[in-house]
Amino acid sequence: MDPSFEIDLYEFGVPADESYPRGWFRQAVIDTAGRIYVVGHFEYGGSFSPTILPIFARLRPDGSWDASFNAVTSPPSPAAAPLSGLK
Repeated sequence: MDPSFEIDLYEFGVPADESYPRGWFRQAVIDTAGRIYVVGHFEYGGSFSPTILPIFARLRPDGSWDASFNAVTSPPSPAAAPLSGLK
């Protein structure tokens, strides 16, 4: 384990003036090249109606956000071509 690994919630879009952001990675996987992919969410604001920020990201080995990974987080449009080979 890399002791310098640290997640900075503000890198992921949590406003800098939020003093108590919270969040979780629900799943994480490391591919054969050592890249770390995570899925989860961060939230901030009041506990009764927090703002929720969904996360699907790739992390660098030190835990920082890899902005070169452009994840698509919305479902495809109905007009999108179906994947071949699926039944």
